[in-house]
Amino acid sequence: YPPGVKENAGIFCHNNPWVIIAETKLGRGEEAFSYYKRIAPAYREELSAVHRLEPYVYAQMIAGNDS
Repeated sequence: YPPGVKENAGIFCHNNPWVIIAETKLGRGEEAFSYYKRIAPAYREELSAVHRLEPYVYAQMIAGNDS
């Protein structure tokens, strides 16, 4: 990664699945699925060109234009 990206300027996504797992274990499937839809690229397909990934890929992090 170039300087200023990842640890210093990225939004990390890899903790989000833990929230989904917790909601599921608590029996709150609707909330879990709501979180999933908000972070899953397949539900945000119109942004794939911006995110530069296939719709089935889960990103570790998101870096902004200033990164």
